[in-house]
Amino acid sequence: MIKSVRTKLFLIFTMFLILSISLSFFMNVKYLEKYYVYRNERIFFSTYEQISEAYLNEAETIEDIMYNIDRNENINSLILFEKSPVIKYSSSFRKREAIKNGVIRKDLADLIFTKMNDLNTDYIYEVIKLHTPDFREIVFIKELDTGEILILKKPLHVVSTSSKIANEFLLFTGVITIIFGSIFIFLFSKRITRPIIDLSHIAKSISNLDFSKKYKVKSKDEIGILGDSMNLICEELNKAIDDLIEANVKLKEDIERRKEIDEMRKKFISSISHELKSPIGITKGYAEGLKYHIANNEEKRNRYCDILIHEADKMDKMIKQLLNLSNLESEVFKLEKSIFN
Repeated sequence: MIKSVRTKLFLIFTMFLILSISLSFFMNVKYLEKYYVYRNERIFFSTYEQISEAYLNEAETIEDIMYNIDRNENINSLILFEKSPVIKYSSSFRKREAIKNGVIRKDLADLIFTKMNDLNTDYIYEVIKLHTPDFREIVFIKELDTGEILILKKPLHVVSTSSKIANEFLLFTGVITIIFGSIFIFLFSKRITRPIIDLSHIAKSISNLDFSKKYKVKSKDEIGILGDSMNLICEELNKAIDDLIEANVKLKEDIERRKEIDEMRKKFISSISHELKSPIGITKGYAEGLKYHIANNEEKRNRYCDILIHEADKMDKMIKQLLNLSNLESEVFKLEKSIFN
């Protein structure tokens, strides 16, 4: 089954639309959380610099600053005593009755003391699982200039939930987009292929030697240029066909004239042959009469000679007519025209 250009365009663009939405859905499911973690690294470092500067200059209000960051950025912060798992300041102290000088979780303590030597020059940035795999958090740990350790935490399960909702919405909108996009592509492909169909009809007419149809150029793109070329081809072929028809008419006239001349030549040669036969026979008879002395006196001999001369003149005239005919056929003969009254 031969598929039309319109069908091919519809299938290609629809498949492209489906693949694009599927790729977006796959990228969201596979990499959105990783991208979120990657983007938050800079935010965590900026928060660290903000708290570090405030801790040096406004230590008495550090808990208020940490509380505002927690409320606005959803980043929970802890400041530990130097090389100790004991909490010195926490952004949660104002949100609930928390006990100061409490101890951090064991997994955080193990992580800090495992990489304690790296905190002087570098920082820790990892995703840690909590009670279940669905509950995770991003952790940023770095040593302050005063020697205390700052811990920044942000829950990740909220992002996972939001990502799930976003993917469901993307799937829903994707189906709607594919449906309406397919309808639009179907209608749009008709508009694209219509000029091609018109050009194919013109080409078919040209194959049937009909050059009356012209393409109406509506754009300056490749199809418009092709339409101009097709119209030019029609004009040139129409002109060439007219020239061929005219040349064919002239050729037929020449052939008819040649036939007439050939027929006249045949009749003329037949007539000349008959006319030459009589003078030759007469000439031969009178020449034999002179040879065998039938003309036995001067008067008869003169009459015989006059007859021979007369017949020779007739043959000379007929031979000149044959030469003229030959010149006419070879187109060597030139007609001399002159004006007369």
